[in-house]
Amino acid sequence: MQDLLSSKLNIKKQQIINLITLGLDFAKCCLIVGCTDEETELLKNDKEFQKELEIRVAFEESRLLKIHRETSIKLAKEKDIINGVQWKLKRLNPSKWGRKYNDNADLSGGGINIKLELVSKDDLLKDNSVEVHKKDG
Repeated sequence: MQDLLSSKLNIKKQQIINLITLGLDFAKCCLIVGCTDEETELLKNDKEFQKELEIRVAFEESRLLKIHRETSIKLAKEKDIINGVQWKLKRLNPSKWGRKYNDNADLSGGGINIKLELVSKDDLLKDNSVEVHKKDG
């Protein structure tokens, strides 16, 4: 008798796993496969079964993400919108997909050195070559 109950519960476990991967929540899966309240509680507390559910959900998510990625890239290439994909990749992982800059690169503009100096308004007014026009009004 115990083997029969265990066998029926194993069948329900497999059915629940199949339904979970379709996107249904645990409680609805238990209702659909006809679990009693006792069986539902037993399965909730069954760490091995819960781990199996997590693994199956992770595999299903991975499978769907792969399909989504492949479809997105295919559509982006067809519609010539690959830049949108690149933009998202740069935001998701800038160190991997972002533009690489050479810290030692010469950014001076081909040999022209540019020097910027911050000066105050008073220093600007002291310079005779600078004229200050005030608006009337």
